[in-house]
Amino acid sequence: MRFSIIIIITVLLALVIWSCNGSQKTTKETTGSNSGNSDSGCVMLERLDMDKFNELSSDNYSLESVKQKDGKLIAEVTTNADILDYRLCWNGMVMESYPPKTNVKIVVRTKNDQGSNSQTRNLCFDLETMKKGNGDKMNLYFLDDELNLLFFFGAVD
Repeated sequence: MRFSIIIIITVLLALVIWSCNGSQKTTKETTGSNSGNSDSGCVMLERLDMDKFNELSSDNYSLESVKQKDGKLIAEVTTNADILDYRLCWNGMVMESYPPKTNVKIVVRTKNDQGSNSQTRNLCFDLETMKKGNGDKMNLYFLDDELNLLFFFGAVD
């Protein structure tokens, strides 16, 4: 009887560990840049207080997919206007879990004149400032877009 319980617990533990690997959607190669760039040419993560974070709007683009590439976050967005600049924001709050979880928002500033043709572009973000004190991986939830990504800090894919 004890042997059966040990086997059942072992199998359940293996299933839980295996299911925590996360899923990632694929996108095209990265092409974006911005004024708040890191050494890699990607935009640095911006930390905001809770009120400013909650006021952010993400209604002028559609987030198609997110993935990790060469230790950076790549987000594929579609918009009907030319992108002037963009940033990735978070409020510094991390949910206690393994891996830790946090909410992020992508903010895209576009030209006022909306075109009739939609364009898709890949945006690159550097998340090194998020790593401090949060371990080697984090589950990122993209608010307003219902996407998530298990991000491994410093990983080269």
